[in-house]
Amino acid sequence: SYLHKYIDDTIIDNVKFTNKNIKVNKHINIPDEFYCREYSMIVLSELIENAIKFSDDNSEVNISINLNETKITLEVSNKCSNLPPDLNKRIKPFYQHDRNSSEQQGLGLGLYLVNTLVNKYNDKLGIDIEQNIVKCTWICQSNH
Repeated sequence: SYLHKYIDDTIIDNVKFTNKNIKVNKHINIPDEFYCREYSMIVLSELIENAIKFSDDNSEVNISINLNETKITLEVSNKCSNLPPDLNKRIKPFYQHDRNSSEQQGLGLGLYLVNTLVNKYNDKLGIDIEQNIVKCTWICQSNH
């Protein structure tokens, strides 16, 4: 399906770009004919890209997407040893964490864009950091 190919392409492109040894595990429980609005693809790619970009070398990124009758839940988790525990409070335009040690080519707008889109469509975004594991959870209505 288009969604599966889009996720695979996003993973392949970002793993190549980082020059890190990262294993990506994915569990996608969405029918092939499922339709995603364009903004959903932006959120999805930004969360996957950030997880891969900021992962520690020789670590894993886990991607899980599940659909039930009322909502879609996307969870992306990765190990990152140098993120601040209050990252979710730092989501603002042009914020870049530890640019000197992290391989970054962007402007610091990714999570800000994700958060803006999620709020616009009344979805939910959670970012939890515990023991160097970052877990981003996006919950949206299934008609997106």
